[in-house]
Amino acid sequence: MDLGASMSLLDTGFEALIASADPKNKDAVVGAIAKLNTSTMIGKVDFTSGPVPNVSPGPIIGTQWVESAEGKYPFDYVVTENATDPSVPVSATLKPYNG
Repeated sequence: MDLGASMSLLDTGFEALIASADPKNKDAVVGAIAKLNTSTMIGKVDFTSGPVPNVSPGPIIGTQWVESAEGKYPFDYVVTENATDPSVPVSATLKPYNG
């Protein structure tokens, strides 16, 4: 799992605890999760709209490490594909790893 997905899981969990009337009450937290519709670092998490109850599909953004043309670091992490979230700008074309 990449770092963004892991961090968004924490964002979502905190939002569910905040939205519940009592974060120590398991039933209250479950109810809050079922109604959760929030934004995270990887985009929207909406458990209210499906495709099935309590599931929220998320974007998968294509990225690749490439040699840096300049700068402090030898490699850059670039976005190469954004079909599941067109609001994320593509900054490079995918290059073959064996090229």
